[in-house]
Order: sequence, then C-alpha cells, then structure tokens
Amino acid sequence: MRQNLLIVTGEMIFLLNLICIVSSVSSQPPHSHNIPKITRITPNQTATSGSRSVEFSCSTADPLSDGDTMVWKRTHFGIDNFTTESIPNENQFGRFNVSFDSANLTSHLKIYEVQVRDTGIYTCEIHPHNVSLSTQLDVFGRPYFYDSTVNRVNDSFAAEPTPTVLRVDSNTSLLLDCAAGGIPQPTVHIRHYTHKWLADNTINSSILSLEKITKQDTGTYTCFAENSFGRISRVFNINFSKYPPVIHGCDLNFIVKFKLDLVCLIESYVEPKILWVKDGVQLESEGDINPIQTSIRRIRLDSYEVYLRMNETFTLQHGMYTIKARNKFGEDEMTIGYWPEIPKSESSCVIWISLFSGVVSLLLIGIVCLLVVGYYRYIISIDIDM
Repeated sequence: MRQNLLIVTGEMIFLLNLICIVSSVSSQPPHSHNIPKITRITPNQTATSGSRSVEFSCSTADPLSDGDTMVWKRTHFGIDNFTTESIPNENQFGRFNVSFDSANLTSHLKIYEVQVRDTGIYTCEIHPHNVSLSTQLDVFGRPYFYDSTVNRVNDSFAAEPTPTVLRVDSNTSLLLDCAAGGIPQPTVHIRHYTHKWLADNTINSSILSLEKITKQDTGTYTCFAENSFGRISRVFNINFSKYPPVIHGCDLNFIVKFKLDLVCLIESYVEPKILWVKDGVQLESEGDINPIQTSIRRIRLDSYEVYLRMNETFTLQHGMYTIKARNKFGEDEMTIGYWPEIPKSESSCVIWISLFSGVVSLLLIGIVCLLVVGYYRYIISIDIDM
C-alpha cells in the first residue's frame, strides 16, 4: 500500500511539472526573453505528526524581473480528486512561513507544528510565467476521515466526536461514508449500536450501503479508522424523520411515605406531548384535587423518560394508570395497574394481633371446656349420692 501510494504521488508530481512546463511555453510571447527557470527544489520529505518544523526551498538561477514573484501552492488529495490552494506570503496560515532570500534567489517555505493534514504536494511557482516545480510531504500519524462534502481532510481528534444526525424516511436508501486516509494507510471498521460489526454491506470496507431502511436499521453507527499511530472514530445517528412515539414500558418506584413514582420510557424523534389518565379521569398538574408532579427528560437522541409522582396518601394511589404519548406523526398509550400490598410494618402488627387473638381464643375454649367438664362431674357426683 505504501509503495503504491508513492508511485501514484510520484506520477502526480511528474504530470504537474509537465503541465506547468507546457503551459509556460504556450503562454509566452513569440519573442520573450529572460524567462526565469527554477533550478532546484527540496526533494520529497517525510515527517511525523507533531514534528517541530519542516522546511522546503526553491531556487532560480536568474534574477527576477519587476513584477515576478515566487509563490507556493499546496495540493490536497481527497477521496476521488484533489484541491489546490495558495500559501500567502503574508503568513496568514499561522503555521506557515514564506520568505525570499534575494542574495541566493531562493524562496523558503517553513511549516511549524506539522500535522497530518499537511500531507500533500507543494509546488513552487514563478508568476506570471507559470514556471514551477513540485515536491511532496508525507506526514506519518493518526488516521483522518475525508469530509466528502467539501473533499478535504477532517482531522478532528475529539475524544467524543459530535454525532452526524441523519433523518431519513422508511424504505429509503443511504450511504454512510467512512473513507479514511493516513500514513500508514488505516483499516476501517463500522459497528452498529447493537455491537454488530458490519462488513457484508460495505464498499471498499469504508462505505456502508443501507437499502430500504427499516426501524432495525436506525440508531448509532460508529466508524473506526486505525493504524499504528492511533485510532479515531466517526459517529452517525440515523433516525426516521416521520415516526410516531413508542412506549417501551413503565416501572413503579416507591418514594418515602408511600409516594408513588411512575417512570415510562418513550421512543420518539420529536418531543411528545404527554397525557396521564387514572381510572378514566385525566390527571391535572394543578389544583388540590389531584396534586401531582409530571416531568419529561431526554436521555438519548431519540428517547425520553417521563415521570409521574403522586403526592396523595397510600390509600388514594391504587388504580389503573394510563400514559398517552403523542407527536405530529401519531400516538401510543400504555396502561399499568397499581394495587398496593399491606406495608410490612402493618402486616407484622396484624400477625402479632392474629397470634394474640388465637392464644386468647384457645384460652377461652380451654376455660369453657373445663367449666363443662366440672359441671358434668358435679351432676354425676349428686346422682351417686342419691
């Protein structure tokens, strides 16, 4: 891979130099004289990301005439094309310093704090004669993702990259572009949030093709690009743009003094409107008849937690609770019943009372039995005496 990259970039440099020579010859007047020539340029260089500086120089054998200037240009390689930009002599780039040594007829380009995005072809050109020579800089370092929208390098190394949100309609198709570059050439893997590694539907291992997207295809996709210098990631969140809310379930939580906390998980790509109903009666968050607290909290890009807290006493909380969630694309509802058991403190008292009642009952039965037996003995003894 590295040898192929050097061959391709070498051919590009040769073609650029040939094009510049042909254009310079064709653009000159028939009797022009003293056309400057570039005699030397710094050979191709390599550097490691984070290096303090890299320097190129470009020399001409002939003094420059009035109006002649030596400029530097940088060519970036994108996914399927390349872009060229001029490096201003005014040092507007911050990390780039361009200077001209008039005694030696040499232009110097110095790059400070070298970054992976500095990889490319650097061309020294004499204006307005279009005379030029090119050299190349290869920067070894962490991978980078190509930004296909503008055909440039996206060299963001954020620990938690900002997700790219893509809203689609069901049964549509989509391509997730995870094309990455770097020296050494990185390997690219794509993973769905279900922890499933995706390889069968990828193009050149870096572009994921999703056909006729269903609900199971939505969610978070993470692209990983890795080489010997490190690993970076890019995150895509795919959501349906038109989808009704889905209530996945509700849980009952007990707060102090028998307060009830009902929590429901709702999936919706826009915040839903929530309505609570208890035993067929709508609950209001204001007033003294049904004093309650309601709230909604976004926990993920497409998920919400909805809370209902009742402030009534224990005996008024049992019943059937219904939550209704609605957005502009539809609605969903779920009913959960709450029938409280006797608290442990009360149940223990009941047990002791029951035991005590049983003991008392046994004692009373025993006394009655003794009285009955005594009475019969008394009657029998009277009969014997007679």
